[in-house]
Amino acid sequence: VLASSTAFANGDDFSARPDFGKLRDKLLNEFSRFAFGVERPLDASSSASIDRATAEANPTALATVAKGLNVRVLNASASLAPVIDMIALWPNDQNPTHLIVCNEEGTAQPGVQRVRMDGLVETILTGTTSCDPVRRTPWGTIIVGEETADGHLIEILNPLATTNVSYDRVTGLASGGTGSGNVVSRDAVGRLAFEGIALYPNGVMYYGDENRPS
Repeated sequence: VLASSTAFANGDDFSARPDFGKLRDKLLNEFSRFAFGVERPLDASSSASIDRATAEANPTALATVAKGLNVRVLNASASLAPVIDMIALWPNDQNPTHLIVCNEEGTAQPGVQRVRMDGLVETILTGTTSCDPVRRTPWGTIIVGEETADGHLIEILNPLATTNVSYDRVTGLASGGTGSGNVVSRDAVGRLAFEGIALYPNGVMYYGDENRPS
C-alpha cells in the first residue's frame, strides 16, 4: 500500500508495473512447497458436484485438494452437529489434539463441540444460536460468536474442561455441566451478527457483522 501510494504521488505509470494478481499466483506456485508442503496449488476451484448418497458413503469426496495433501474423516456420525461452520485447531496448528467447532443451529442444539483426533465428539456448550466464528486466542482460550442480530461474543477459558454447559442468551450467563465458570460473555464489543473474527498476537481483534450495512 505504501509503495502504491508513493508511486501514485510521483505520477508513476501503473500500466508498466506487474499485475498484483499474477504476481501473487507466481509466488504461490514458486513457494507452495516451502509454505504449504504441496507441489503447486490447484489450478482453479472445483466445479464438481456430488449427490447426498455419494457424500454420505465417502465424505472425502466433498473435498478437492492439491497433490501432496490428504483428506480423512474424523467423524460423520449423528453425534457431530450437522451445521458445522468454522473450526479451530486446539491447542495449536502444528500438533492439534482436538477440533473446536461451531454449530449454526438453534438454542436447543449443541452450539460448540470438540472433536478429538480419534473421532470422539463432546458438547462444550448448548444455548447459543447460529454459532459461526470460532478462533483460538493467542493467550490460550477459545472465542466464539453468534451470527444473529443480537449475537454474543463468548470466551471459553478452557475448552477441554468445559462440558455440557448451558448458556443463557438473555442473561449471558452459563450454568450446569462441568466447568461453567470457564464460559464468559465478552460484551464490550457489543451485540451483533458475528460473521467472522480475526485475532492478532497483540490482542487486537477484527470482526465482521453479517447484517451490515443492510
